[in-house]
Amino acid sequence: MRSEDALYSERRTFKAPTRLVSALDYAAERKCVTSSEYIRGAVMARLEADGVDVVSGLHIAPALTPWLDQGAQQFALVDGDAVFAGVAESVPDGDRRTWLPVFNADAQPFDPRTMYREKPYLKRDGDRVYRIYPIRLKSESMYASDL
Repeated sequence: MRSEDALYSERRTFKAPTRLVSALDYAAERKCVTSSEYIRGAVMARLEADGVDVVSGLHIAPALTPWLDQGAQQFALVDGDAVFAGVAESVPDGDRRTWLPVFNADAQPFDPRTMYREKPYLKRDGDRVYRIYPIRLKSESMYASDL
């Protein structure tokens, strides 16, 4: 088994015109990487540009409310893996507790035409906290009595 096979357990294939394959090989050669490494880098860059956190796999949600649209970074108070519900727009002066930046994320890609966002929950992931919005299809019932 090659070391690359152990590191990357999933394989994906795609169809491409010959000129794209030739261009890919040329671009990879210019960067002194394999075609696979070039493709992985390009896909990761595109995912991040599309709002997907490549590390966690979460879809980063656009600003969801008017006060978030103003660009105010929020911070959550954490203790170990515990995230406290209070979120502040700034870290209080002189506060020695651990405050981490909060980012909005959908639990899966969100389509407002067919889906609802449910009440979010906070989850720590390394040096940041995600406000994760569970997603429910509009076709699914909200009420247990309808099931």
